[in-house]
Amino acid sequence: MRFHKLDLNLLVALDTLLTHRHVTRAAERLCLSQSAMSGSLARLRTHFKDELIVQVGRKMVLTPLGESLALPLRDLLARTEILISSSPKFDPASSDRTFVIIMSDYAAQVLMMRVLQSIAREAPNVRVTIDRLTEDNLENFKRGEHELLLIAEQGSVDSCERAHIFEDDYVCVAWSGNKDVERTITTEQYLSMPHVVAQFPYGRLNTHDEQYLQRIGLKRNVAVTTPTFTLVPLFVIGTDRIATVHSRLAFQCAQYLPLKILPSPIKIPVLREVLQWQPHLATDPALHWLRDLLRRTAADIEPLDKKATTLLNASRNTAVQTSSIEQQQLASGTA
Repeated sequence: MRFHKLDLNLLVALDTLLTHRHVTRAAERLCLSQSAMSGSLARLRTHFKDELIVQVGRKMVLTPLGESLALPLRDLLARTEILISSSPKFDPASSDRTFVIIMSDYAAQVLMMRVLQSIAREAPNVRVTIDRLTEDNLENFKRGEHELLLIAEQGSVDSCERAHIFEDDYVCVAWSGNKDVERTITTEQYLSMPHVVAQFPYGRLNTHDEQYLQRIGLKRNVAVTTPTFTLVPLFVIGTDRIATVHSRLAFQCAQYLPLKILPSPIKIPVLREVLQWQPHLATDPALHWLRDLLRRTAADIEPLDKKATTLLNASRNTAVQTSSIEQQQLASGTA
């Protein structure tokens, strides 16, 4: 079918070329021969009077026009897919849909086990892919290639819709055999003792706790960095190291690891996790069901047990000593 002299079938080829930026990979994606894909690219170049994708050194890059077409085209095809496959309602019991959710390993551990248990009961044929929170996957989400993103609020994507899912505090963890720490630690101990920290595998963002410490001008003695949050508690065991860990993750790990959980002497602001999706997917009934399931499950895990709540309250109280440090630094302009 032609629309304004363009074969609309070429739009799918164009979207794949702009996404993969490689003729051979685009051909494989659409199960076409390389010569057929090259022919489609030639016709697209003729229609748009632009090269669209060109070789620069060893890489293929998009022209300015190609860049400007990528997002609107992805949005158009996504809306078209919903239009032709939409039904009055979504029936989870009979659906075989595949969902892709990007999130950190921390969010996966504290939330997804229960979500997947609910999916197994309510939608036994539904498949879920959990992708790591990396720079590439974040860019894929921005381009509309992934459906859902669960991320700390400060790292959220401005152009996408969002819903608050859950909050978490921070505690310190140490090996149960670490004789340098008792039930609490001072700010001076916290800053001088060797730390294990998570370092994001994507560029510009630091972790929530590291961002805050940098903002108030405090620096930890970092001895070990890991690519994931869930490795952090493991790497304090058998050492004199400590770590700052999300409270839910800390209490989960303490059930099977020899850990001490201590109040943090520094009052780190609460972490807010938000779920995001592209605006054009807001009315997709299947995604609406999954978003609601995530919210319901998060609401069930929101209250910490009594012991955890007591410790977190102690953490907030012991953090008062740090508040004076923060105030001094803010007054002096160093925060």
